[in-house]
Amino acid sequence: MRRAAPGAGEGRATRRRAVLRHAAAWSGPAAGDPDFDLAWVADGVLHVCEIKSLTPENETAQLRLALGQVLEYRHRLAERGISVIAVIAVERPPKDPSRIEICGALEIPLVWPGAFRIH
Repeated sequence: MRRAAPGAGEGRATRRRAVLRHAAAWSGPAAGDPDFDLAWVADGVLHVCEIKSLTPENETAQLRLALGQVLEYRHRLAERGISVIAVIAVERPPKDPSRIEICGALEIPLVWPGAFRIH
């Protein structure tokens, strides 16, 4: 019988909350907190990330959805006085380079493997 890896039974929300407890400004999950995919703390700043898979057919819809989601995450956490950098992660660069420009104008890094730079 194969053993499950440590933490394999934890739900996504439980893992997310464990990461967030390390943020200095984070006082724990509250009702109505956003349901982001991933979070980490770098240089004392909480980063929240929405991860999307892209196909030629869904790229526009996925990136629009992700943008709306991270804007909401950033807003809800900022209401609690938490400094947040919202990030969108995809598996490849978007076909339309204006998507990168739009995210940049909103100070939301759009990253993919080989281009994961958060400033």
